[in-house]
Amino acid sequence: MCWNLATDAPVTTVAEALGIVTGIRVSLDGGGLSAGLKTGCAIESRQFQSRHAIENFLSLASAQVWQMLWLRHQARTKTPGPAAAILSDGQREALRALCATLPTQADAKQTLIALAKLGGYFGRKSDRAARLANALEGISVTDHLRGGLRGRAESVPIDLA
Repeated sequence: MCWNLATDAPVTTVAEALGIVTGIRVSLDGGGLSAGLKTGCAIESRQFQSRHAIENFLSLASAQVWQMLWLRHQARTKTPGPAAAILSDGQREALRALCATLPTQADAKQTLIALAKLGGYFGRKSDRAARLANALEGISVTDHLRGGLRGRAESVPIDLA
């Protein structure tokens, strides 16, 4: 894909041009944040009763959306980096518990597809690339499982004898 950029900003050096391109890329990623919150986290369908509740939700959800945006960005590179650099050990453990075919040292692309499949993506050859909303749904599933795994590890056995 090739883009032509037209701007009215004064550009006299390559460094200035790169600065403008970086700014535009950041603003486009901001659109990804908005879309992730809207579709992936369903912020519009949640009916919060106070500003405090909305701010609490946004503080948690925006971190999760940025994590998935970073995973998607890494997955789209020519040589996707390891998912271990993006997801926590607990998230990767829960994902491997749900996706037995996922390699232990999965890269970002393999991980993104596994998460998206948990979120309803089929992953057939004829399908388009995994959507951010599917990956967010998948990470939500792994976070629920992770909470259960943590609870199981912290539970105290009860002697019924």
